[in-house]
Amino acid sequence: MTEEQHAQPPVRDRSSETGSLLKAEYLSQAEINAAVNLVVQESGQIPPEELIRAVARLLGYKRVGNDLSTRISETIFAAN
Repeated sequence: MTEEQHAQPPVRDRSSETGSLLKAEYLSQAEINAAVNLVVQESGQIPPEELIRAVARLLGYKRVGNDLSTRISETIFAAN
């Protein structure tokens, strides 16, 4: 990751990806945090469950399973 990407990580849409590229464990905390910031900028403060779903949708996930929900929520709460 370049310095610029680290400072402003891209939020990638994974809706056209398949297989292991969709595993929650491969999502970087920087990208999740960038997605959280975008959602909060657009929607303001929302309940944690809605924030997790909105972040997952922004990242291109169609459904939010336990692994994805855990990965996003752990990243959100680690940043606070």
